[in-house]
Amino acid sequence: MAQVFIQKSSHPSNDHWILNLRDTTLEEVLHRKYKLELHKKEDMIFQLKELDSAKNKFITLVSHELRTPVASIVGSCDLLVNDIFDNEEQRSEFINTVNEQAKNMSELVNDIVELTKVQIGQFDFFVEKRNVVKDLGDLVDSYYNFSAEKKVRLSFNHSPTSQINCYYDRLILGQIIGNLVSNAIKFNNAGGSLDLAVKEERDAVVVTVADTGPGIPKALFPKLFSEFETLYEVDLHHQGTGLGLPMSKRLAEALGGKIWLESEVGKGSIFYVSIPKDKVLAPELYRGRPEFGEDLVA
Repeated sequence: MAQVFIQKSSHPSNDHWILNLRDTTLEEVLHRKYKLELHKKEDMIFQLKELDSAKNKFITLVSHELRTPVASIVGSCDLLVNDIFDNEEQRSEFINTVNEQAKNMSELVNDIVELTKVQIGQFDFFVEKRNVVKDLGDLVDSYYNFSAEKKVRLSFNHSPTSQINCYYDRLILGQIIGNLVSNAIKFNNAGGSLDLAVKEERDAVVVTVADTGPGIPKALFPKLFSEFETLYEVDLHHQGTGLGLPMSKRLAEALGGKIWLESEVGKGSIFYVSIPKDKVLAPELYRGRPEFGEDLVA
């Protein structure tokens, strides 16, 4: 944009006018560029502060949750080492406490390590085009004993010969769906049911895990998939660390899919997991998973 200035000469001996043309386009472009870069720097600083705050919160929460099992283990070991118990039954109780708390601590550490690997992009993916019905059928078979023990009817109404193909990592998808199935059995009502289904859509295959449990209030939906919220309330979980859902969300997104849910209190919940039918990830992720022997050699 150009600006025009007309003014009379101020010199006493000059009786004429001065025409001054000024192009402000470059100045405006530079000014806008400066403001844009300034905003970007401010946004970057804000994001770094948020990440730093999240990191500190994460470390604090993890430290808090590790402190409880460690204290229990140390206390029980102290009593055992110093023979401070009344009888063999009490001694066995202390030993069981050490064993149980050590497992809890190990599970928490393992879940955090796995979650961190996904967050920083160091998780190995071996994505192949596979028949999801076959793989889910094998997975469901491994949960029938657990569901029977909890008196929950488990069903997967697909023929073993059904063919629905999509792209995923077999072990990763097994971890995602396995976590949903395990939770749906664990928190279901005795005599309730759990139904798995696979639906083929235009761009994705959607796996549904529907239970007849107590249901989840909508206000809690975002918290279910937040690792920070989950860790903060880890002592409320009946079993495990509760990091399974945040982990499942991360893994589903890393595979190019997503996870979401519908739920009504008193009627149950339905979790959905979408799996891409086409290649949507980096080319190097599409590869076969090494067999056990090959993995050891590598």
